[in-house]
Amino acid sequence: MLANNNKAMLKRLARNTVKTNRRQFAILFFTVALAACMLFCVFTIGITYLHLSRLQDTRLFGAEYDAVVANGFTEEQKAILMDRSDVRSVGVLSYAGYAKSTDADDTIDVGLLWCDSVYWETMSAPARTGVKGTYPEKENELMVTREALRACGKETLEPGDCFVMNYEDNTGVHRENFVISGIWEGYGNQAIFYVSEAFFQKSGYALDQSGILYIKYDSDFVTNRTIEETEENLSLSNSQVFQASDYITQSLTVLMGIWGLGFILCLSAYLLIYNILYLSASGKIRYYGLLQALGMTKRQLTDFIRRQALAVGMAGIVTGGVLGIFLSLVLVPYVMRILGIASANLEIHFYPGILLLSIGITGVSMLWGIRTPVRMAAKVTPVEATRYRSGVSAPVGIKKRKHGHFFWRMAMDQLRRDKKKAIVVFLSLATSLSVFYCLTTIISSYGDRTVMPNYWDADLIVKNDTQTAEDMDSLQPALDEEMFTKLENLEGIERIHTVAGVPITLPYEQKGFSGMWLEGYLSNKPYLSYEEAEADYRNHPEHYYGMLKGIDDAEFDYLNGTLGTPVDRQDFLEGRICILVYGGFEIPAEYTQGTVVNFDYQNQNHG
Repeated sequence: MLANNNKAMLKRLARNTVKTNRRQFAILFFTVALAACMLFCVFTIGITYLHLSRLQDTRLFGAEYDAVVANGFTEEQKAILMDRSDVRSVGVLSYAGYAKSTDADDTIDVGLLWCDSVYWETMSAPARTGVKGTYPEKENELMVTREALRACGKETLEPGDCFVMNYEDNTGVHRENFVISGIWEGYGNQAIFYVSEAFFQKSGYALDQSGILYIKYDSDFVTNRTIEETEENLSLSNSQVFQASDYITQSLTVLMGIWGLGFILCLSAYLLIYNILYLSASGKIRYYGLLQALGMTKRQLTDFIRRQALAVGMAGIVTGGVLGIFLSLVLVPYVMRILGIASANLEIHFYPGILLLSIGITGVSMLWGIRTPVRMAAKVTPVEATRYRSGVSAPVGIKKRKHGHFFWRMAMDQLRRDKKKAIVVFLSLATSLSVFYCLTTIISSYGDRTVMPNYWDADLIVKNDTQTAEDMDSLQPALDEEMFTKLENLEGIERIHTVAGVPITLPYEQKGFSGMWLEGYLSNKPYLSYEEAEADYRNHPEHYYGMLKGIDDAEFDYLNGTLGTPVDRQDFLEGRICILVYGGFEIPAEYTQGTVVNFDYQNQNHG
């Protein structure tokens, strides 16, 4: 058979065939378009998610880092980290005391911190939106925030202004006239004052006790083994804590999940394209045989089939790319604005490389999907095409069973006749279900209380801040039923839980809970004398008062679920047992269960 150079005729024939079989090629078009669109969306939103996760951690904690070493460190440990090739930078932050009061406010809750230049200039810089002035250099200089100044009753002050503040460090309580060297704005903990190195050196705190090392890796994606090796190389003491950030522990897993989801999408697209074209080729074998009988060569027939698939496929890829850009860059931000989700500084960027990658992967999937159907159609001769049957008859000599349901038996016979086609169909369905399961799992994992769980399962906390640490009777009524009623009537508030509290005193018992508490309290204040503090506690227990707080049933159920050893609900509600919550040191096990705690409330002893 002589080959004819009829490319124009093949183009016209391919175009007419596509028009004639609109429904079949429409399915192919939407399959390719959906694959390209989903690939672009998955990669774009996935990478944007990683970027925003890093940004969220940076803004939440006030610095961009991957791991921390808390409760002190040695210079040798710092040198080990700086010598590692996979560590980009190591910053230092340390506690230096806390502010107690000013002439404008006696209820200050502001910490004093010192950091080195690496932490200030490199790690915390991404969390700052603006800085006026410079970092403190002199002993009486402070780098402040508006929120911290507001807590001191000095919100109108500017850089260069002075104010007198009482503060406590590891050497005692002091009163000093401080100068504001700068004001910074941004994210993270705002209730802090940064102090100079000169102040820190006189505070009585040491880096081997209160210092924190902040570690930033070279790569944003590291394995758990790398994190474990970093911790092992430091040879940490029992009191030191090594903690990797949520981002660095999950980023590589999320990245692999993105690639895995992309692979499943590619496999699904390949199987669907293969299935559509295979069924199409099987149904048109006689038509292809007739074309060969009329003079079309195998090469021309192959070109004819490919032109149909590629024309529809390229149109689908272009449409899918445009749709993906629209969904990722236009529709998602629009929906966020409609739902009232704050989207300031949270842009979803356009990555040209991702668009090219999505087009390339979809194109390769389409080319692989049409290879087998094209070869199958080209191998059939005109004579074989006239006798072609889609499937193979049951072998001669095997008696067919007559019992059983006719339609089920017929369906099983069809599956056995063309096992390859059946496998492709089952794989297509399984892959589609896998994609659906992956997407629903990812979406459900970001439910109401899985993104950022908190202690009380609450979104906002309104707190009575009239109490001072030194005066037991300083607590004044600030929240009343009228306020609760107004809050409950606000649109968008689902429910309100109240926590009521009253100040109590615990009589001193050297072998009891109060004695244990005093030892833990004094372990953090080495400048205080144990004998003097013990005598003061015995004579003035109101100086060491605590709070007895009551919660409702729902709050108890939530709190009880977070405990390692849940308590009996009925005993708690009837007041026979209590839950101790105290930050700062770990309560020994012998005091946590079954211990009777005596306390005085309104001059009456309870226990």
